[in-house]
Amino acid sequence: MPRNRLLALLISSREGVTPVTIALFALNCAFSVLASSSFKVSAMSPTWRGVLTWQVIGNTPGFLGVLTLTAILRHMDLHVAYPISMGLSI
Repeated sequence: MPRNRLLALLISSREGVTPVTIALFALNCAFSVLASSSFKVSAMSPTWRGVLTWQVIGNTPGFLGVLTLTAILRHMDLHVAYPISMGLSI
């Protein structure tokens, strides 16, 4: 039953699921994974310079991930887009 409910929510969203929306979800997922990985490397870095470098590297895809989520929200409702993007990122 939950599977059908999710499908109904996706179809009933503003424009449905378009290739642009799928590409934005893929980018959002990639940026989220890259940001998390960079922060992990930052935490394991032995020097403050390494920590700072990896923090900058991690914050850049984190910011781009926020921009892709904003673009997704132009195509879908928040109550549909946010859980999907968070579910893909985990």
